[in-house]
Amino acid sequence: MSSGQDTTSVRQKVDVEALSKWMSSQKSISAILSSRDLSLSRESNHLTVRQFGFGQSNPTYLLTVASNASDSNGYKKIKFVLRKKPDKVAHSSAHALHREFRVLKSIEQYNASLSKGSGNIDKSIPVPQPIAYCT
Repeated sequence: MSSGQDTTSVRQKVDVEALSKWMSSQKSISAILSSRDLSLSRESNHLTVRQFGFGQSNPTYLLTVASNASDSNGYKKIKFVLRKKPDKVAHSSAHALHREFRVLKSIEQYNASLSKGSGNIDKSIPVPQPIAYCT
């Protein structure tokens, strides 16, 4: 049985080299990578792209940044999720990922505003952490 987390080879083309350069230029992504001793500018690290199997009107990809060199903890790697507009958009207001990003950021800020010690933690809304938005 297939789950929503299954990935396949990429069905809708992604320019991996351009994506890697863009990710490297983003302070938020670079900070996350460096905290794990990873960098897309190092030859020993690489970016792999897989596409989630089904169910998304916006193509959704699993990005893995990994090191070819192992340390005492094994190979270092981190995963991100990339969502993008489909290559063919039926209506200009459809697939508005900028709105999705803004909503996720707002919910993240709301969750951060909750006082952790006062029992408000139950009022938090589980959302993925939005890291960067590319126009």
